[in-house]
Amino acid sequence: GGINLVSLHLRGLLIFASITFSTLLFSAQAHALELGTSAALLTQGGERAVPAIHSWMQISSGLLIGLTNSGVKSDSFAQQSAILHTSYVTLLPGQKSIQANMGLGGILSRTKISNISDSGNSATRFSKAAGLAFGLHWKPMLSQNISLRFSWNALYVPAGWAVTYLVFGHSQSVSLGLGWTL
Repeated sequence: GGINLVSLHLRGLLIFASITFSTLLFSAQAHALELGTSAALLTQGGERAVPAIHSWMQISSGLLIGLTNSGVKSDSFAQQSAILHTSYVTLLPGQKSIQANMGLGGILSRTKISNISDSGNSATRFSKAAGLAFGLHWKPMLSQNISLRFSWNALYVPAGWAVTYLVFGHSQSVSLGLGWTL
């Protein structure tokens, strides 16, 4: 079948929520939790930008977990990607609404190429890679519990590490969405 981006995103969100709430359970004190989702554009190694969905959970203590899902399909090519990162996030000095993050992340990707030979066969390849995650976020509050969030996120895979099939050693996304603080 085709790429089911919604199903991929829902499965990712379930894993994402499990990790975050497990972290909260082991926390010595209560922290504010922000949940959010946004529309995004994702590039992976080239100039081709594809639509994506980005979700995040941020704990006031500085933990940020982000998940970006994308899917591309054409007549002879299909690719699904999930990028997960866990980072430390902080306000930039002297700023009230601009944050930066740095941490670790990974890419899981499924690529299917159809008609790669005269026989009409296709090939599917699963790839994974890990690297360093960075980001900048402009996050003005719209109300007491709701914030707008414009983000740039990047994942860089160091040279020599496994790189996702048909993707170079980095991915970047820009996103615009809403967050809700619990």
